[in-house]
Amino acid sequence: MAERRWFGRAIDLNTISRERFFGSWPLPRGSRIALIAIVTLAIVTIGVLRFSDSNAWTSASLVDIGLLLIIILFAQSPPMAAGLLLLGGLIALRISAGGTYTLALAVIVGLVVYTCSVWLSSVYALAVVSWSFTWHLVDQSASQLGMVSTFIIAIASGLVGLSLRASRTRQQNLLADNARLAEEAAAVLRAERERIIDELHNIIAHDITIVLMHSHALELAPGNAHNTRSTHAIIESATQAMTDIRRMMHFVHGDPSLDDSPVTAVGTDDVVRHDNLIETLSTLRGRLEAFGTDVQVSHPDAAPKVSHTVLTALIHIANEASTNILKHAVGCSTVRIAITTTADTVTLSVWNSADGKQDSRVTSGGYGLRRVTDRVSGLGGTLHTGPANDGWELAATLPRL
Repeated sequence: MAERRWFGRAIDLNTISRERFFGSWPLPRGSRIALIAIVTLAIVTIGVLRFSDSNAWTSASLVDIGLLLIIILFAQSPPMAAGLLLLGGLIALRISAGGTYTLALAVIVGLVVYTCSVWLSSVYALAVVSWSFTWHLVDQSASQLGMVSTFIIAIASGLVGLSLRASRTRQQNLLADNARLAEEAAAVLRAERERIIDELHNIIAHDITIVLMHSHALELAPGNAHNTRSTHAIIESATQAMTDIRRMMHFVHGDPSLDDSPVTAVGTDDVVRHDNLIETLSTLRGRLEAFGTDVQVSHPDAAPKVSHTVLTALIHIANEASTNILKHAVGCSTVRIAITTTADTVTLSVWNSADGKQDSRVTSGGYGLRRVTDRVSGLGGTLHTGPANDGWELAATLPRL
C-alpha cells in the first residue's frame, strides 16, 4: 500500500487514485440540517436588510443570495454545489463582485475538501487561487494584503477540511474493523459449536447408545450371567459418558476445578478414552461381542504411523461404525474390522453381516455419517459405504500424513 505523510497524517495514495472525480461523501444528517438552517437564516437576514432599504438591492446582493442558495446544495449534492460555485465565480468577476465572492470561495474550501473527491477539491482550490490573482489584476483598488488574506483563509479552511476528512476515514476504518472482528468472532463461535456437536455425537452419543442397547438386553435377558455382563457394560459406558461430559465442561468453561480425571463408579475400574487406534479397536470389539457378535479384528503388528489428525479421524470413524452396527444391525453374527496400509495411505474397513436387526426404539438422523463424510473429505481421503459381500461395509481411506 503506497502511503505518504502529510502534516503528520498517513495518506493512502491508492485510495486517492481510485476516487471518482465527481465522487462525494455527504454531510451527516445533523450537519445537513444545521447547514440548511444557518444558510436560510442568512438569506432571510439579507432579505430583511435589503427590503428595509430599497436602494440596497444591487447585483452584488443577488450574487450573495445566489452564493447562499448554492451552499445549501452541499446538503444534497456536494459536487454539484462545488461546480456551481466555480461557474458563479465567472459571473462575479463579470459584475465586479469578484473580491467578496473569491473570499467566500476561500472560506468554503474546507467544506469542499470534506465532502468532495481529492481531484475536484484540487480543481476548486486552484480556481480560488486563480480568481484571486485575476481579481487583483482586474481591480486596481484591490490590495495585495487582501489577496494574501484570501490565500491564508483558503489554506486554513482546507486544513480544517482535511482534518475532518481524516477523522471520518478513521471512523469508517474502525467501523469496518469492528464489523470484520464481529464476523470473525461469529465464525469462531460457529466453528466451536460445530466442534462441541461433533464431540457430543462422536463420543457421548456413542456411549449413551451402548447404555440404551444393554438396557434393552436386560429387559429380554433370561439369565443372571447375561444380566451381570450387561450391567457392567452399562456402568462402564455411563461412567465414560460422565467423564466426557466433565471434560467438555472443562473446555467450555475453562474452570480449573473441572479436571480431566475420569469419573469412577463403585465396583468398576477407571474408564479412559483410548487415543491408540489398536486399543480403541480392542475396546470396540469387546462392546460388540457383548451382544453375541463374533468380531474379527485384523491390523498390522504395530500401530500404523499416521499424523495425529488422521489418528483422531480413524478413531472417530471406528466409533461411528460400531455405533451404527448397534443401531441398525444389533445381534449380527459377524463383524470384521481391518486396518490395512500402503506407503502413503491407511484404510479402515468395518463390515457386518446382514443378519442383524434394527431396534425400532433407536432413532438416527444420519448426522454421524454426514460428519464422517465431511471429515474424510477434508483430509483428502475417500469413503465407501454400502452393501458388500452379503452385508454392509464402511471403508475409509486416508493419507497417512
